[in-house]
Amino acid sequence: MFNHKKLVLILIIIAAAVVVTFALAINKSNEKKHADSANVEGNTVSSSSVKADEQIKNVSGSGNITDNISGAEISGAENVESSSASTGQIRSEKNSSGTRTRSGENSGSENTNASEAAENTVSTSIELIDTLQPGTIIDEASISDSSSYFKTYEIHEGDDIYNRINGKSYRQNKNISLCDLRYLKILYYDFSNQIKVGEIIVNRSIADSTLSVFKELYDEKYQIHSVELVDNYWTGDGASTDIASQAADNTSAFNYRMTTSGKKLSNHALGKAIDINPLENPYIITENGVQHCDIDASTPYFDRASELPHIILKGDSCESVFEKYGFKWGGDWTNPVDYQHFEKK
Repeated sequence: MFNHKKLVLILIIIAAAVVVTFALAINKSNEKKHADSANVEGNTVSSSSVKADEQIKNVSGSGNITDNISGAEISGAENVESSSASTGQIRSEKNSSGTRTRSGENSGSENTNASEAAENTVSTSIELIDTLQPGTIIDEASISDSSSYFKTYEIHEGDDIYNRINGKSYRQNKNISLCDLRYLKILYYDFSNQIKVGEIIVNRSIADSTLSVFKELYDEKYQIHSVELVDNYWTGDGASTDIASQAADNTSAFNYRMTTSGKKLSNHALGKAIDINPLENPYIITENGVQHCDIDASTPYFDRASELPHIILKGDSCESVFEKYGFKWGGDWTNPVDYQHFEKK
């Protein structure tokens, strides 16, 4: 009997030990699971933080992308200025800095500014006429839109056009400044019926009407011997340079000089007068019934009824187009009479 009870007691003790051991094992297992779960959550938070940081960096970086686009636009504008400086154009209508954005702006704003930058880059692209030198012969078949070959440029101190005219046809004075002048490029048909690039400087107040005149003369295939700045014929002073340009039968406009009589400032000095084919359309003074002209080669053209080519007559295509745009013709004067001369005040 005693032995039986003792055995039962031992079994109870062993069972209790097993239960306690099992309970401890379960508890450790649960603690391990909690620890693992905490580590996973910690890693997830850390990973999310890294991704968030990367996203923030990317958003900030996109500001640099916008700056790069704007920078490309500025570079494009500078290239236009550099190339067009040879033809007088220095200023662009678009302001490239206007498309810059700060780092960290939202993506919608960045996309808008990037789009504007691209648009401005296109708007400042170099046109063909900007690259063509005066006197260049153009194949008519290559011209798809002749209007794009008629263009106005500002002149600024230090650019190529300024350097060509400064101290010659242009000198600092109280009557007209650089900002009052415009350099124009045009197309015209020469006496051989070739299409050439021409250049002329006029007052900005008549720049648009002058372009319109030459565009219509071009459309009518009206022949002009040459259209160059008088500075190409510079002799040392405005008056004798004017005669040299006339003798070369060169069509021109601006030349800061006095009138032929020397008594007052010429309208050419203000860029408000244009001389067309001057050799065939001379400036004539009559004294004691005798006609005089500075250009001997122009004598055959004193007779306006001679039907010689390139004579300007009242009501012809040249005189009519100039009259259409508000110019007055020197051929309507009495004495002197200036058949080459058209002016607009």
